[in-house]
Amino acid sequence: MTTPLPTFSSFLTETTGHEVVDEKPIKVALPQYLEALYRPYKITVDGQELCEVRAQAADLPPPGSLVKQLHRLADKLGFPPEQCCLVSENLDTYSRKRLVELKQPFCLPGRQLYWPAVGYMQTRTRSHPRTADSNGPLSPAAQQVLLAALLQRVQLPSAVTALAEPLGMSPISASRAASDLVSAGLFKATEEWRHRWVDLSQERAAVWQVAQSRLRNPIMKIIRIRKNLRPEQARLLAGETALAEQTMLAETGIPTYAMAHKNWREAGKGIEIIPHDDDGLCRIELWRYEPLHLTDGPCVDPLSLALSLRDNEDERVSQSLNELMESLPWHAA
Repeated sequence: MTTPLPTFSSFLTETTGHEVVDEKPIKVALPQYLEALYRPYKITVDGQELCEVRAQAADLPPPGSLVKQLHRLADKLGFPPEQCCLVSENLDTYSRKRLVELKQPFCLPGRQLYWPAVGYMQTRTRSHPRTADSNGPLSPAAQQVLLAALLQRVQLPSAVTALAEPLGMSPISASRAASDLVSAGLFKATEEWRHRWVDLSQERAAVWQVAQSRLRNPIMKIIRIRKNLRPEQARLLAGETALAEQTMLAETGIPTYAMAHKNWREAGKGIEIIPHDDDGLCRIELWRYEPLHLTDGPCVDPLSLALSLRDNEDERVSQSLNELMESLPWHAA
């Protein structure tokens, strides 16, 4: 059975936080038996070219033979075996266990992912929505939902499905994010008729403080480009530029803007990335989630801004951040 790529790509994104782009069939001459069993696709995950191998048959060979076939396929495609992930809906428990032992990446979309090359080795099948690690950082989607709630960009209490549209998420992503937040003790949930409702577990200031160890810097990468080539999506001021806009901090020389990392590959086509600061440049922060959903501008939202700068050791920045945070409604109350 062919596994549709959107199912695989969305599951990979939701599970690891890495955006999948450039899904393209790989057209190469293969032995007849490999061509009958597998369909290879080149994918790009955070700038790394990898290979998705879709299983075409419901009945796959035993694990040992399966791995040999996949290694031969990888060789024909020009990929190292560890960069080729088998995608199938029909792997029994024994086969999955043996594939892990043999270090063969595989994915059952919606259920299980084992792929060390993308930094993810979940080896327990799950039939229910993923819950947050009790100690680890929140997923990008869960962090975005939490910040939106704290900033009152979404109205709480709310039906879980109503969180999706204001944040540009799918209902499934919003539901998983809400479940993560309930598991983390940051949201509380109630059932009413056929709907699940969520709300903050405490007052906003208390939730913000409790969440600190679970929240991560929204920035995945910072690049420099020429100011006149800045994409329209990177219109929000960020970093010290945004902090200076809202406090008494002196303006920095090179302006900084933010945009969602997933949008850069398309928006940045043909734009030269400059390795060093120079005249006529701007910095672009590529974020784990879409900053435009958390603010009306011209700056990124204050909570994400604080997270992006919390490791900055400049005392002036720390003082200005404190000034900005004290201006939030929950501090003024």
